[in-house]
Amino acid sequence: MSRMGVTVSSATIAVSTSRAHMSRRRLASRQRAPRVVVPRAEPDDAENDITSADYRVLQKRMGEIRAREASLDIIPIVVLDSTVPKQRLPLTFESGNARRNLNAGTWLGEDIELGQRFGMLGQAPSNGQILPNGVLCEVTRLMLRPSGETLVELTATRRFKIYGQPFEDEKNDMRPSARVIWIDDSSGAGQQMVAEDAEVDNASTNPREFTAEAREVAREIPRLVEEWLALVISRRRERQPDQLKLIQSHIGPMPDALNQPAELACWVAALINPIPALGVAYEIRPAILLAPTVSDMIGIASKGLLLSIEKLRQGPEL
Repeated sequence: MSRMGVTVSSATIAVSTSRAHMSRRRLASRQRAPRVVVPRAEPDDAENDITSADYRVLQKRMGEIRAREASLDIIPIVVLDSTVPKQRLPLTFESGNARRNLNAGTWLGEDIELGQRFGMLGQAPSNGQILPNGVLCEVTRLMLRPSGETLVELTATRRFKIYGQPFEDEKNDMRPSARVIWIDDSSGAGQQMVAEDAEVDNASTNPREFTAEAREVAREIPRLVEEWLALVISRRRERQPDQLKLIQSHIGPMPDALNQPAELACWVAALINPIPALGVAYEIRPAILLAPTVSDMIGIASKGLLLSIEKLRQGPEL
């Protein structure tokens, strides 16, 4: 990522996706065994009743799924970065990239406007796999340069997780889209949900879980943040003048460790994995977006800070 943000060329950034190998069935021998005809028993009334009952249950279940899908918001999807709330992502598009293509066959579009919103998904750092959880982004700056380049600034707002599978929306110019479940600011993401898992999700995971152990970890985060900030400055790791001040002006003051732990975890991720990058911390934003509970989010944020502090202590001044 450049100091000024992300430059997206006219050639869409390729995303490598592995294809599953389809197993092949071997042909059976052409020799046929002697055919034995076994009379079929007619199903009794009890079996007929079970079949009818199962069919009614299936119909009811399908109706519930359709009703749930109809109640969800559908948003256009773009794939680029695992951004967390309050981060700002500046994008520069070359003059030949009129559709403003991004990753995985997604695009912002030629007629983009201020205030327009997109659901942004990132990719796993290890293998480039598109993640199922993301953040809603709003176009907060739009500028056409004399060179023909376009500057678009996206600001991340609220988290979401995809329900079911993304699809091409016929009502929106066949744009990649998805039904989404909004994640409360004070909660973890819960389990990843597809349509068939709707009842299992809430029963098996409490997204608001914030254990006593996690509370103790959260208490230490303000101290770790203070140490981390001091190390970044003393080791001269800012990549542009007053970069930390700029980052903090975007993400605002640190949320309360015990009363706003989920918000705090997102804030830490935005601080140590900023845009443009500082290059002093492991990428934790994808893990924060996928974390099922608040306890998980706090654990990830704390671990990210500790590892970055260790790296800064051992690294040379630049």
